Amino acid sequence: MPTMSALAGVTMKARLLNLWDRFRTGFWFVPLLFVVAAVIVAVAMPMVDAASEDWLLDRVPWIATTTAAARPTLSVIGGAMITVTGVVFSITVVALSIASSQFGTRTLRNFTDDRVTQVAIGMFVGTSLYCFLVMRSVRELNGSAFVPHLSVAVGVLLAMISIGVLILFIHHVAMAIQAPQILDSLGYDLDGAIDRLFPEKIGEPPKRPDASDGECQAGELPEEFATVKADRQGYIQGVDGQGLIELAEAHDLVIELDKRPGDFVASDSRVARVWPADKLTDEIAGELNDAIIVGSRRTPRQDIGCSVDEMVEVAVRALSPGINDPFTAINCIDRLSASLGRLAGREVPSAYRCDGEGHLRLVARPATFVEVLDAALADIRRYGRTSTSVSVRLMGALRLILQYVKRHDYREAILRQADRIIEAFEMENHQPCDRQLMRHSYEALTEAIANGHDDQPAPEGTAGTADVASSTQRTSS
Repeated sequence: MPTMSALAGVTMKARLLNLWDRFRTGFWFVPLLFVVAAVIVAVAMPMVDAASEDWLLDRVPWIATTTAAARPTLSVIGGAMITVTGVVFSITVVALSIASSQFGTRTLRNFTDDRVTQVAIGMFVGTSLYCFLVMRSVRELNGSAFVPHLSVAVGVLLAMISIGVLILFIHHVAMAIQAPQILDSLGYDLDGAIDRLFPEKIGEPPKRPDASDGECQAGELPEEFATVKADRQGYIQGVDGQGLIELAEAHDLVIELDKRPGDFVASDSRVARVWPADKLTDEIAGELNDAIIVGSRRTPRQDIGCSVDEMVEVAVRALSPGINDPFTAINCIDRLSASLGRLAGREVPSAYRCDGEGHLRLVARPATFVEVLDAALADIRRYGRTSTSVSVRLMGALRLILQYVKRHDYREAILRQADRIIEAFEMENHQPCDRQLMRHSYEALTEAIANGHDDQPAPEGTAGTADVASSTQRTSS
């Protein structure tokens, strides 16, 4: 049976992991590391100069400088780096403004998490601070002078590196605000969430052989249970599953979660049920709440829906009348279809978690393929039904996903999505040629589903979506 100290350690590990995600997605963390490094180097370098001045100048005479030259050099570099830092902040704010208005505020997480921007800010601030600190060690008193030759040379070297970082930063920003780059970053996050949350592939030996036993034990639970209410309000960012299992094992409980990462919880709303009801205490309820990490926004570490919704938001914004950019929506559909195909080949984790002795301890609510598929396509279907190119691409996306499907219920879910797409499409006033193209795509998909595989070439018009979009726009004009 786990001790309370071990339980606290597991919960603390989950919270530290969530705290690390918050640190690394902020602008301040990496620059702070550069500032700390600059202070350390600025203190150490004059000491190295004082200890090896004669030896160093004999071997590297070209780094020699004077008091009159060292101070202006360091002062100019430090001031220039402060100016460049202001320029970098200005460019970053403009890029954030463009991205938020064009692609949605949820995509800003990818910008604040951007390493190039963080390193650029840290490099410029660190170089400036280094030069100002080293400048204090340049002194001339009573005819004797101390000039940290090597420290000044390091400052010049940092300035040269900063120029290169500035060029890299400008190039990176110009690329980062482009839709394909943003979607690539969002797709990378979505694939990472799938690999974390659905590690087992369909057909592989399960890592939790006790799932069926846990399901049987869940059916034997009594009707009477105790309710655990949330002690805070916000979005669930993570759940310490192992900590909850150990908590349940320590007190001989069974815990069933009503919420999962990504869900919103209000204060005093029910988040879990506990059996036996008479064993729940205020202390246990507090520890259970501590194992549920709640914050002001959703994060993708345990919430696959967060990454899906971010990409869907980009597609829906692109389809709005104010933007009217079906090509960006098509790019979103392509990325989503690739990730959903990846998910279709993964085993959904069991909702029933047992301890080492096979006793049911936790009933969770893992996301399923059917739920993720609907979340990814529903809004795009609704807002894209007036666009032939988008609707045809949705059919092509379902066909791509079908290639990875190995379960009958997944095929049925794909067929339901196809029925909804063509139903929504036919509600609009499309030209006969567009209706024929859409019907052809639908029939090809249903035939592939009926055959149980998709080894046929895509129907004409589904692969060349850009051509379909162009012809549709020319026809409407």
